[in-house]
Order: sequence, then structure tokens, then C-alpha cells
Amino acid sequence: MDILKRLSEIEDQLSNQLKTVSSTSAVEEIRVAVFGKKGSLTAVLASLKDLDPAMRKEVGQKSNVVKQKLEALLEEKLHFFESQELNSKLSNDPLDASLPGSHFTKGGRHPLSAVLQEAIQILERAGLIAVYGPEVEYEDYCFDKLNFKEGHAARDMQATFFVKPKVDSRRLVLRTHTSPVQVRVLMNAAESGHSLPIRIQVPGRVYRVDDDATHAPMFHQIEGLAVDSTSSMGDLRAVLDYFFRNFFGSDAKIRFRPSYFPFTEPSAEVDVSCVFCKQKGCRICKQSGWLEVAGAGLVHPEVFELCGWGGQKVQGWAFGMGIERLAMLKLGIPDLRLFHENRLSFLRGGLS
Repeated sequence: MDILKRLSEIEDQLSNQLKTVSSTSAVEEIRVAVFGKKGSLTAVLASLKDLDPAMRKEVGQKSNVVKQKLEALLEEKLHFFESQELNSKLSNDPLDASLPGSHFTKGGRHPLSAVLQEAIQILERAGLIAVYGPEVEYEDYCFDKLNFKEGHAARDMQATFFVKPKVDSRRLVLRTHTSPVQVRVLMNAAESGHSLPIRIQVPGRVYRVDDDATHAPMFHQIEGLAVDSTSSMGDLRAVLDYFFRNFFGSDAKIRFRPSYFPFTEPSAEVDVSCVFCKQKGCRICKQSGWLEVAGAGLVHPEVFELCGWGGQKVQGWAFGMGIERLAMLKLGIPDLRLFHENRLSFLRGGLS
């Protein structure tokens, strides 16, 4: 029965030691002294094999009871000191763990990006494939091949950013509209044997020397072009009617007003029913019930000639509109410059 006595001694010794310890490291030392490879309880358990079978069962049961009790005492004391040390650390830590967590708002698309993407998707459903081109463009692609004659006001330094040096003796400009991409598509089609029909849209950045509440030196346009042998102003109106009904709502209406553009004939300004007053008349639409949103018309025969389509029986239509203008109307934004100031209060109020 010496083993039973030894178990009682180990139990009493550990209980007394735990009353005087003051740290988790001291508790760990006691645990190793009792349960370690050379621990006192480990030695007792190892000696069970030398007992008579009759005594082994009784001593074994007693050993398990003592072992479980000692483990519970150690765990309780260890938990006590860990909690004490954690509380001490938290009380001396400048970080207040009781404060609510920081809220990080999710990022979102910039209002211009969202409106541009929406416009692209609507026109894609109308059958116009998006194509892209360089923002630094040849002057003749930007003006000459679009029937802008020498001396036209749009070619003046006050309206166009010219780029140096020249390339192959040709002047370069920051494109003032995305129409040079249409020129490239028409020229490539002419070189490849006049493959028709052509149905494209051209979204992208453009540049002009301008800066105020409704104009910026860099802004975005989206243009459309359709070329075949039968396209008419009626087809053009149908596409724009579909676009604005999807963009502003099913009750949106459009109208054409006669206008002039060098690259279309006939040409028209496109108005949409005022999205603010629903044609009742307000300050935004100047009591007219209409808002100007785009320019459009049939592609000028001279443009076809300049792009390599001379003598071909072909016709088409084109339109162009500013994305900033559409975004300001759709989102009720009063000043174009807000798009570029990066104010979080403004950006968080944009489209998600």
C-alpha cells in the first residue's frame, strides 16, 4: 500500500504548492515536476506493472482519480493566472479593447465609370460593338478625314492640344473626339474590300482646351457608327430612342433639331425630355421641357470619299454624346468638376 500513500503525498504536495505560486511559469514548473518524463506521478504510474494483479486494479483506479484531480487543479490555476495576466495587459494597453470595431466601407465604381459601362451595355444590346483606339492621334484622322477644312475653329490651338514631335511629318494631337476611331474602322474596311455592315460604338477619353463648371480639359465620349446600303435617319432615331429609354427610363422621349456638323449631312441635335420636370418646365431645361444630349446625322459623303469609299453605293449614320453630360443628368450632379475632386462624400453618393 506504499503506492497509495505516495499518491496521497503527491496530491497534498501539489495542492500546497499551488497555493503559493504567483505566475503561469511557476504552474508549468509544478506540472513538469509531477507529470513530466521524470515526474513524481509518472514514476508511480510506471511502477504499477510490478504490483500483484489483485492490487493493480485498486491502485490503478486510485491513480486515475488522483491524476484527474491534479490535472484539474493545474488547469484551474493556469486559467486563473492567464486571465490575470491578460487583464493586467489590457488595463495598461493604450488600446481600448472595449471600443467597437472600425467600420471600413466597401469601395465602389466611380460614377463616371458606372455610367459609361451602362451606356456601353445598352448600345451593345442595340447591336453596336465597342471598339477602341489611340488617344494621341494623327491630325488628319482627327480633322481632315472628317471633313474639317483648314481654318476650322476646332483646329485652333485654343481648342486642341497639339503634341510634339511630329511623326512621319504628320502633326499629332490629343484627340478632341473619338471619331478618329471611326475613321480607322472605315479605312480598314475599305482596304479589306468594303466588308459590310459596320455597326460599332466608340467609348473613350477625349481632350479639349476648356475648363469650367460644365466643361473639362479631359472628358469622355461615346459615339456610334452604322454603315451599310440602307441605313437612314429613321434607323438612327430608333437606336437613340432605344438608348435613352433604357438609360433614363421608359417614359423618356427624344426629338431631332436641324444642326450642322462637318462629318454628317443632314445633321441634328438630339434632345431628351427633361429628366427633372418631366417636360413641365424647370430651371434646368430653361422652361423648355427638353435637354440637349447628343449630336447625330447621316455620314457625310465626303467622309466616305476621304476614307477610301469613293464611288461605292454606301450610306450610314453616326452619333456622339458626352458621358459627363449624361452622368450629370442621371445623377443630378450640378458641377462637372466634382467628378475629378475625389471627395469621399461625393464618391460614396455615386453608383455602387
